[in-house]
Amino acid sequence: MNAIAEQLDHAIQLRYKRWKRARLPAYLRKELGELKAGEITDRFYKQLEFGTDGLREKIGVGTNRMNIFTVRRLAQALADEIREGGFAQAQRGVAIAFDNRVLSREFAEQAALVLAQNEIKVYLFSQARPTPELSFAVRWLHAAAGIMIAAGRSPYQYNGCKIFVEDGSVIQADRATRLSHRLAMLEDDVGIATMDPDEAVRMGRLVEVGNEVDEAYHRQVLSVFQPTHLKKKYISNLRIVYTPLHGSSGDTISKLLKAAGCKEVHSVDEQINPDPLFLTLKNPDPKEREVYRHALAQAADSDAELVLAVDPESQELGVLVRSGEGEYEQLTPHQLGSLLLDYVGMRRKLLEQRGIGVKQGEGIFYTTILTTDLSREIAKKYGMAIEQTLPGFNNIALRIEEQEQLGERSFLFAYDENGGFLPEVFVRDKDALQTLMLTVEMAAYYKGKKLSLWNQLHRLYKAFGYHLEDEIQMTFKGLEGWQRVRNTMARLRSEFPRQIGLLQIKQLTDYREGKVRQAGRDLVRPTQLPRADMIRYRFDDGAWCVIRLSSVAPTLKLFFGCQANTQESCKSRMAEIRSAILFYVESIL
Repeated sequence: MNAIAEQLDHAIQLRYKRWKRARLPAYLRKELGELKAGEITDRFYKQLEFGTDGLREKIGVGTNRMNIFTVRRLAQALADEIREGGFAQAQRGVAIAFDNRVLSREFAEQAALVLAQNEIKVYLFSQARPTPELSFAVRWLHAAAGIMIAAGRSPYQYNGCKIFVEDGSVIQADRATRLSHRLAMLEDDVGIATMDPDEAVRMGRLVEVGNEVDEAYHRQVLSVFQPTHLKKKYISNLRIVYTPLHGSSGDTISKLLKAAGCKEVHSVDEQINPDPLFLTLKNPDPKEREVYRHALAQAADSDAELVLAVDPESQELGVLVRSGEGEYEQLTPHQLGSLLLDYVGMRRKLLEQRGIGVKQGEGIFYTTILTTDLSREIAKKYGMAIEQTLPGFNNIALRIEEQEQLGERSFLFAYDENGGFLPEVFVRDKDALQTLMLTVEMAAYYKGKKLSLWNQLHRLYKAFGYHLEDEIQMTFKGLEGWQRVRNTMARLRSEFPRQIGLLQIKQLTDYREGKVRQAGRDLVRPTQLPRADMIRYRFDDGAWCVIRLSSVAPTLKLFFGCQANTQESCKSRMAEIRSAILFYVESIL
């Protein structure tokens, strides 16, 4: 252990001294000089790790922080990957977009100049754009790859960088691993060269993306809205409040809703303008109730029927609807996903009766293994094929691409456990703007039936049973944190208890080993899914829990799901499951 510690300390000192010698911007030089001993260890004990979620960390100095040098390093690894594909790949180029976070524009420009230095063409957006538009742009421009500088729902101190591949989806695990290996060979991050920006433009290696991409994307988003089966008055008088949570999509949402014929639309003034500091929010996460404080005040003034919040990347949509008591209830991703899936199935059934569109038995619904069982019941009702993947929308995108190549079944709808939805496949990543338009259409349809979305949700519960889902995140810090969570997963993987508390375990699935084991039986069958650091417990009544290790942070994520005949009994069962699993995991930690 002493030898390992000495080796790590030596690596820390080498990196720190290399940064001390490097030509750093003044703000990084100042921060480096103010680091204390413990901070130096945290900033330099490793290089920022790359996974399918890309890079994401606090902005700051050091190899373990987001800064221009960690971005340059990733851009160089991508350049090496593209150049290996030959001249044609380099000429197809890379599309680069960014959100309105702190330093996002600078990070995007630095990535572009590294690629240009490597003789790779770059299409760079001049202003902040939604992440799904970057996915669209990669496909529309026939680019070899895409880079998105953004950090989703993270606090303002964070930034990140995601890599998209040629079909517009986020990089898959195998290619991410290959890129990680290239990153490992680029230890000298402060020595990576960039091209002069004027020279890059003059030589045609740096091209500014024009309005034509915006216009093409917006046309496609608007095409998701298909209200041919409902009266215009239910659209025009649907009372809507929306907030982009200080992201860059406020004006776009306003234009889309106006083009759709919505006239009773109100924006949240305090959050409508882009703000890199998210001054009215702790975290810009549409799944957190507190982000709706200003929106709810606006909703009360306008008697809104629908309250919509889009995260700063425009990937995830949050929705509040009126309950039977007149209060605003927040729909979980599982509830909204089930409502949208049922609506898509119903709408396609209407079109099928008119001889239009895809027959129900010819379409596929895509979701992850962490979403509600309710959506699977709904899919069966409409005769949809169900495709389940590992968590991560990139896994859904991969299966969409594979099915598209086979040409056997058509896409119907997709969603994941995090509030990411995809109504149409001109984008290959979750798209909150598409989802917003479909949700508005759905709300207008049920308004015409004298139903709120809350009413319709409870109609689904009456038909299929009450379903409840929950999740817990356990986050630790630094190298010690990584050791704790990895040791915990190893211990969980080595045991197969027949019982946890009062929970009777029926089945244990180890996704890293690719094995499904049944309680009391020697039979082991394969998961038929790629490997992942997750464990799933299925209990005797059909309830379940998944424990997952994050690939980019020392975090354990616990997901739960259960079903019962009533809301009260379902909540009671969920409390029992949470309590037993938490006690079990914490006893190991």
